[in-house]
Amino acid sequence: MSGAAKEQIDLIVDSREQSPFVFDPAVFNVARGTLKLADYAVAGMQDRAAIERKSLSDLLGCIGGSRPRFERELAGLSKLDFAAVVIEAGIVDVLGDGYRSSISPAAVMGSCAAWSVRYRVPFYFCGSRHHAQLWTAHLLRRLALDERRRVEEVTAAASMIAEELAAAAKGAQ
Repeated sequence: MSGAAKEQIDLIVDSREQSPFVFDPAVFNVARGTLKLADYAVAGMQDRAAIERKSLSDLLGCIGGSRPRFERELAGLSKLDFAAVVIEAGIVDVLGDGYRSSISPAAVMGSCAAWSVRYRVPFYFCGSRHHAQLWTAHLLRRLALDERRRVEEVTAAASMIAEELAAAAKGAQ
């Protein structure tokens, strides 16, 4: 593991998130703040990548009465480089009709499939809150590590160009 991979990752958890995930403090430095979109983001990347958390009851509300508001949120998320909706339930919880709602399992699955395609935002059914938290941590870590790699590559390329320009200037003298 490289030195950069061992550095802590700064996260922002939206201050409106009522039941935030708890992240490993050895890996993540968590701060509460206001995010325009979603519940979780890597600090410095919040305008490019975000993750929305939903319990099954939250998701059912988004399919029902909160649908217009949630679709506006998905439209905003679709403009990011990366966005995802992480659900604290499994597909089996939906298909097994393991909830009380007038919204049918077919409507839940159909809405999530339509939104995934229409807005290019994947919906991850994680099976439980614990697994949703783990998956969110993996996604956020990968976003941070890929961003660090991208910055290192750009910095190395800029340094190489600067060296070539200095050598060319020296040769022109």
